[in-house]
Amino acid sequence: MVQIKNVKFSVQTIMFVLLMYGGVVGLSLTPILLPVFVDHNLKNRTVTCAFGTLQHNLTLAWELEYIIPFGTISAFLLIPLIIGRFLCGWACPLGFVQDVLTRIRRGLKIKNREFSRKNHEALSDVKYGFCLFLIFTAISIGVVTIIDFDAGVLYKQHFPLTMSLEPNCPICPAPALFFLMPDIITMLLGIGPYTNFYPSIPALMMVSFFLATSFLVIRFWCRYICPASPLFSWCNKYSLVYVEKDANRCTRCGVCVRCCPSKSRKPLEEVEEQRATGTDCILCFCCVEKCPENALKAKIGKFTLLSGKH
Repeated sequence: MVQIKNVKFSVQTIMFVLLMYGGVVGLSLTPILLPVFVDHNLKNRTVTCAFGTLQHNLTLAWELEYIIPFGTISAFLLIPLIIGRFLCGWACPLGFVQDVLTRIRRGLKIKNREFSRKNHEALSDVKYGFCLFLIFTAISIGVVTIIDFDAGVLYKQHFPLTMSLEPNCPICPAPALFFLMPDIITMLLGIGPYTNFYPSIPALMMVSFFLATSFLVIRFWCRYICPASPLFSWCNKYSLVYVEKDANRCTRCGVCVRCCPSKSRKPLEEVEEQRATGTDCILCFCCVEKCPENALKAKIGKFTLLSGKH
């Protein structure tokens, strides 16, 4: 039997190549915004990072074309309302890297680390604070510029690096991981041009933190840090793609929580509603496959995508 985790990993690999390097084969959809982290510096990227574009709009005082704000609204509202956080589990490049690190750790037979339930729930709130900080920082830059353009220019000059345009980008792992680090490696190997990486030390520190924590804890970034997920994770409650639970079959064995990369407890604890998709669920459907009582199903609307192996 083909396991869902192997199917998902194959899809992730294909999506990673298409999103990051699809331009090599002439696939260019860059006006399309998706709620996944894609490096703006990559010339061959296929789509545009919606979170970076949203901040760019806010810091530029909404002076870009009107279609761009509607694009970000679509990325964080319309798309998630249809497929929920499906892209987090199956297409996000940073999610793919985390899953690669998990496979490497398992191959080395190193046990993963997990936090207690209390600490997990406390850490899960960090991403909401991080998101609010970045959004309000971007809004403050835009508002000051609207009130007084000259004051706005002076205000922006006090921000390090490119934080005055996109507060998240200088500390996002994606640019350092997919653009800066490859340039540094090729420079050190003598097969690439000189790269001045000293101004990017904060990004290198962040990507080091990202790699270390994601190696030790499954999907650490998605669980606790990702600033984009709070903007659309609530759509899981209403999306067409979801996990359905038959509470009469559930024996509360806890397999769904143990296998979940996000450690979502909704499939275990939901007893009143059929929909068992929590806001932290990335719709990887591992719980559906692993449920020994066939109490869970992956659904799109009224159609069943996947049911339990038993």
